[in-house]
Amino acid sequence: MSLYEDYEKVLAKKKALDEIILDLQCKMYEENEFEGNSKSFTHGSFKLSIVKKENIKVDQEMASVIGLAFQSKYTLNKKAYAVLSDEDKKRVDECLTTKPGKPTFKFERIENGD
Repeated sequence: MSLYEDYEKVLAKKKALDEIILDLQCKMYEENEFEGNSKSFTHGSFKLSIVKKENIKVDQEMASVIGLAFQSKYTLNKKAYAVLSDEDKKRVDECLTTKPGKPTFKFERIENGD
């Protein structure tokens, strides 16, 4: 069996386990009543902490008009950066922190492939 076939089998197992974990998490969440944003409880030798989270997306255009309780959000425009002079690039670089990101994998089985 090839390394790629092993990888494919492990991905299938992971997907099945992820679905089971999500189902269990949903059941644990539904079983417990919340007062506030978080709750911790113990069951036997297990301790579970659940934190309710809210993902808030701000309409940047509308927020820029209102201006109340919002912070500016700056992102790098790579196309604009590419055409800057070397001097301007140095100024922009001072504002940037670059860290390695988590690599992404896209795994596909190609029929009739070697």
